[in-house]
Amino acid sequence: MMRALRAAINEFHADDSARVAVISGAGRAFCAGADLREIPTAGPPEPTGDLGRMSEMVLSQEIQKPMIAAVHGHAVGAGLRLALLCDFLLCTESAQFRAPEVSHGLNSGSFWWMLQARAGDSFATEVVATGRAFSGTEAAARGVAIRAVHETELHAQADILAGRIAEQPRASMSALVDTRRSALRQFELNAWTSRGRGLMWGRADEKSSS
Repeated sequence: MMRALRAAINEFHADDSARVAVISGAGRAFCAGADLREIPTAGPPEPTGDLGRMSEMVLSQEIQKPMIAAVHGHAVGAGLRLALLCDFLLCTESAQFRAPEVSHGLNSGSFWWMLQARAGDSFATEVVATGRAFSGTEAAARGVAIRAVHETELHAQADILAGRIAEQPRASMSALVDTRRSALRQFELNAWTSRGRGLMWGRADEKSSS
């Protein structure tokens, strides 16, 4: 899936007539997250593989076109990360967002950085530390999403937003997108450079008991 998404984003970048991308999920969810069986129990201090290169793929300085995440169902872990990396986030009222990385012994810094930028420190710390789910309605109220709509309206609303964005001058829109993604790249750097607490990119060999 990650390779197919990368190919689609590259195609979007290469097509000069395509001015806005909408990323949505097919089926019951936007993205239920990574398969933890594909993540080793130990690894190098930086992410590897297609999942680890998600930020590089979405935040590439070569792709200065806006992307909209249209989220329904679950957006968990890597799915939440993908939605937050997009420039605009629309969701259904019943959508469920969750960052369960802490409970799996994984690094969660990038989730905190991206969520606190949208919704503030208290909310970001709580949902990342506890791994609790929050609905699309709460996401919109907190500023994580720009709005939450009824399930039947999601794709129509995404198309309307994409049309409005496509009407804007390309150069100024590209400059705005690049400015935002530069900030996100800094968030990513902060997350990785502040991680030196014995965490590896992979599942913890043991979970500590509470």
